[in-house]
Amino acid sequence: MEVGQFVIDALRDFDQIAQHINDFMKSPAFVAIMCSPHDEASADAESVYHAGMRLMDLYERYLALSERARGVAASSEYADVLNNTARLANAGIDGYHHFIDRFVDRVAEMPALLLAAGGGDIQGEPIVLKIDTDQELLDSIVRQLQSIADDAA
Repeated sequence: MEVGQFVIDALRDFDQIAQHINDFMKSPAFVAIMCSPHDEASADAESVYHAGMRLMDLYERYLALSERARGVAASSEYADVLNNTARLANAGIDGYHHFIDRFVDRVAEMPALLLAAGGGDIQGEPIVLKIDTDQELLDSIVRQLQSIADDAA
C-alpha cells in the first residue's frame, strides 16, 4: 500500500473512532447508565457491562491503528510520517488511560463520598473520555503528506 494513502486512511480511522466514542458517550443509553443519579434501574449490570465492552472495543481500535502504523514496511524516508501517525493513534490510547485512571479513582472514593452524603445524592465532576488531538502533530502530518504528494508528482 502506498504510504501516503495509508496515512490518509489512518487519519480517517482516527477521526472515525473519536466520532464513535463521542456519539456513544452522548447516546441516551450511555447517559442513562452513567449520568442519571435518580434512576438506578437504568444502570443494571447487563447495561453497564455492554457499555464497558463497547468502550473497550473502541479502545482496541486505537490499539490496532497504532500497531498498523508501527508495522508498515516502508523505506526510511517515510519513517517520520509513519511515526507521527502512530503518535496520533497514541493520543487516543492516552485518553483512554487517563479516563480509566480517573474512573478507578472515583470508584475508590465512593465509600467516603457515600458516608459524607449521609444517604443523599452525591455530586461530583463528570469523568470525561477526552481524546486530545495535537494540532501541531496534525499540521506536521499534513505537511509530510504534501511533501509525499509533491515528490510523487
